[in-house]
Amino acid sequence: EAEQKRLSEERGIAEQKAREAEQKRLEEERWIAEQKAREAEQKRLSEERRIAEQKAREAEQKRLEEQRRIAEQKAREAEQKRLEEERWIAEQKAREAEQRRLEDERRIAEREARRQLEEERERGVASAHPAHGRGSRGVVERIGFKMLSGATRVTVRTSHEAPYSIGEAGSDLVVLELRGTGIGKPNNRRFLDTSFFDGPVARITPRVFEGGVRIEVQLKHAVPYQVRQEGGDISVDFGRIDAF
Repeated sequence: EAEQKRLSEERGIAEQKAREAEQKRLEEERWIAEQKAREAEQKRLSEERRIAEQKAREAEQKRLEEQRRIAEQKAREAEQKRLEEERWIAEQKAREAEQRRLEDERRIAEREARRQLEEERERGVASAHPAHGRGSRGVVERIGFKMLSGATRVTVRTSHEAPYSIGEAGSDLVVLELRGTGIGKPNNRRFLDTSFFDGPVARITPRVFEGGVRIEVQLKHAVPYQVRQEGGDISVDFGRIDAF
């Protein structure tokens, strides 16, 4: 019986130790599992936070790029509007200046016409054409041009021989000035666009001033020229000095 009791006690102690060992093993496994779960949760939360921060950075970058694009677009539109306004103002000023010039020329022409009429009345001229004396005012009757071999000839016909001067007002602008003359027909006040011809002359513009008429010859480029007068006809050759 004593032996039986001892064996029973040893078996009970062994079983108790086995239960305690199993309990410890289970607790360790549970702790390890919980630790892994916590680490996995921490990793998941870190990944979610990283993704969220990345998305936030990308969204902010996109917002800034969109703001910059809108700002640049507005700047371009504002610059375009400013340039258009400047161009419109410049064109408006040019139109107003041209209008003033035409009005000035018309007033000068009317004043010269009245002066010429008064001179004719004082001289008792009955015909439509004034006397061709040195004291009478001439009238520009025709302005034209002619293409020559290697040159362009600008021609001006006046009612009688008129004093003139010619000179350069820049590298590509030649001015023929006729003193004591006016322009009769309105057609002779119009400019002649010769830019589409092969010659060196681009434009011929008559302008009336207080003392007479200026014929401005705009050149495509600087070329030699020479002038000749025969009575009321004046010819200026551009591009070749031996055309006469």
